[in-house]
Amino acid sequence: LARLNFIYAVQINTSIFFLPSFSLGYTNTSTRLPRFIFEDQINQIKEFISPETINPLAQQIGVKNYLDLGASFLLHSDTFFAGFSFFHLNQPNQSFTGEGEEKLPLELSIQGGVELNLNPYKNGLLPDSFYLFLYNSGRFSKDNTFIHMTQEVLLSSLSLSLNQRFSFANTFNFNSLGFGIGIAVE
Repeated sequence: LARLNFIYAVQINTSIFFLPSFSLGYTNTSTRLPRFIFEDQINQIKEFISPETINPLAQQIGVKNYLDLGASFLLHSDTFFAGFSFFHLNQPNQSFTGEGEEKLPLELSIQGGVELNLNPYKNGLLPDSFYLFLYNSGRFSKDNTFIHMTQEVLLSSLSLSLNQRFSFANTFNFNSLGFGIGIAVE
């Protein structure tokens, strides 16, 4: 897999930037044909597996090459970011035989985050460095959905975070919840 990315930065005002990006990828995949066993190789009577096959499919599979296109767009400043990305815009055919259509499904990814200063006026009751960080991302395709969320509070040198992950892949669902504590020592 090789990928070229082109990113261009557009300054909207003194603190907000827009970054469009385009990508071109080249994929080369192959199978290990000697590891495949076709039905005509199995002799049940002699309990023997022949190393040779006459299956016409064996001559068709092997190497697959294709180009893959993507695009993404990001808007950011010192305190927030929001963006989305598209993967497999050209929906390349990844079929090894070339007879059927096995297209990579179009995927969409959405990201967003914000940094909030919870003590901008340096109130003496709160730490001078008191921030809330929120981050969310999601990746969506035909049959799969992956969502990740993080919330983090920074109190001077103490960091407390909460992470949630949800995935829905066909019929399989996986949910996780994580907690994090960190201390910065200088």
